[in-house]
Amino acid sequence: MVADIVGGEDAPVYRERAPKDAELFREVTRRLSEKDDLIRAQSIELLSKSDEATRQEARVLVLLDCCPVGVIFICNRIIEYINHQVTVITGYTREEIVGKNSRFLYETAGEWDAVGKAQEEAARTAVVKVNFKRKDGTFAPCELQMTRVIDGCDHEFIVLVYSEP
Repeated sequence: MVADIVGGEDAPVYRERAPKDAELFREVTRRLSEKDDLIRAQSIELLSKSDEATRQEARVLVLLDCCPVGVIFICNRIIEYINHQVTVITGYTREEIVGKNSRFLYETAGEWDAVGKAQEEAARTAVVKVNFKRKDGTFAPCELQMTRVIDGCDHEFIVLVYSEP
């Protein structure tokens, strides 16, 4: 049995811990150990799911890069992603496009505004014909199919599918 000192400075009083205290301590320790094991198992499961999600995302990006049409993801009119075909069509690199306002790809500010207005007025999908600016300064007539998407985190973005007529 374990003893605790109880009392003031003048007269310490010794009290023995009851066997119940030791049993309670062992039970609490056992439960904490079980929780640690559960947390460890859940962490391993989450890492496994994270790895699978990363693999799935990589597969989707490879598929998008193989598409014969240009695919652009835009949020608040800022380009967040382009597939390889957009670089072929426009002559710009990913680094020159991603992170920029989409305005520079349009022939005029009016055309850019019209595309934004068409998307706002559409319930979900809109199709417009525009001229996309190439890096060499020429313009490529194209058809944009715009689809509004809201992801699982309530972020709204637009997917543009760019094809030449």
